Amino acid sequence: MNASMPQVSTSEPVQSERLEALLGFYGQYHNHKEQMAFSVFGLEGAFFVGLFLLGNWPQTIESMNRITLSWIFVLVWVLFHLALRYQLRNRRLAAIMVAAYYDALTQKSDLVFERSRHTVVAASKIAQFADLWLLPVRGALRPSDVELAELVDGAKIRPATLSSYQYHLLKHKNLAAKSWTSYALPIEWITSLGSIVLLAIALLRVLQSVPKSL
Repeated sequence: MNASMPQVSTSEPVQSERLEALLGFYGQYHNHKEQMAFSVFGLEGAFFVGLFLLGNWPQTIESMNRITLSWIFVLVWVLFHLALRYQLRNRRLAAIMVAAYYDALTQKSDLVFERSRHTVVAASKIAQFADLWLLPVRGALRPSDVELAELVDGAKIRPATLSSYQYHLLKHKNLAAKSWTSYALPIEWITSLGSIVLLAIALLRVLQSVPKSL
């Protein structure tokens, strides 16, 4: 009895449920990365601004020369900044995935987008490095970022849905490479530059408080 039953009779609702589940998962992942990024930025600000506002440093710190203390602060800042960039970059990639899943789920076919414009050229190595570790770079996507196969192989999405999702994923990849305002990129710039300003504040405090002599 069961062998003669068609296996695709419930494919449409099943595929919709899977798309909704993936949309919800990456939406939660996006929110998590955003919260983590602001948490890291808050801790970094509390650390460096606290050092700047601290009236007197412990004698063991003030006894260090400027170069040594500056290098210590730079190394601490690097750890904060790398953690911040990691969270912000993954948040941006998650935003691209969420937008693609949403468009595929709602079947937004009214968006006119030439197929020839869907080819996204990978950014240069320098742009990829800067985007990953220093400041956001528009469209600096690596080949491994938002790989279609990794996202849908385990989801058992039917070919038609896969084609629709691929269409919208490439569309949003292209948009990320062309627009400075997409996927909250200005906020990413502000927080990343703010992190660099915090390092400058710490180094200014060193110059004000620590003698130049060894």
